[in-house]
Amino acid sequence: MKISKGAIITIIFALSILLIIVSAIKEGEPTSYPKLHSYLNNAFNENEYGVSIYTEEGENVTDSFLEENRELYEKGDMDEIVDKFVDSNYILGMKNFSPDDE
Repeated sequence: MKISKGAIITIIFALSILLIIVSAIKEGEPTSYPKLHSYLNNAFNENEYGVSIYTEEGENVTDSFLEENRELYEKGDMDEIVDKFVDSNYILGMKNFSPDDE
């Protein structure tokens, strides 16, 4: 079976367009867990929400979590910090929750 040059060019062009569309969609994806990003970011700063981090057993690991992830925070890698939080099945607690944060 012989394929013409025009068909090959059309296929390459269509694949290129498809890759561009997929890349644009992927870049436009919203951040996972946007509120969690915000609350953990707050914990690294002024902690006006009174954020605490607990294990499933109820152990407060806030200080150790912040210390272990300080370098990632300084690099601006909040996605990695959120992934670690989620992967560890930690529970987020807040003393000063505002209804405006819903």
